[in-house]
Amino acid sequence: MASKESSVAESQVLMSGIAFGESPRWHEGRLWFADWGTQEVVAVDLDGNSETVVRVDFPSFPMCSTGSPMDSC
Repeated sequence: MASKESSVAESQVLMSGIAFGESPRWHEGRLWFADWGTQEVVAVDLDGNSETVVRVDFPSFPMCSTGSPMDSC
């Protein structure tokens, strides 16, 4: 019986230190997600370069996003 090769790419850690990551979305070449623990929305690219896109100073549980990071919930 012939063996099958997997077409799934090898997994890779893009960043660490995420307190409570939620609602991941791929948009314009970056992974965007809400980190409820730090009250931030973060974007990270495939090289591991991350950017805090927004940080809120008030309790905001839960944070959410829709299909585009620019849309509101």
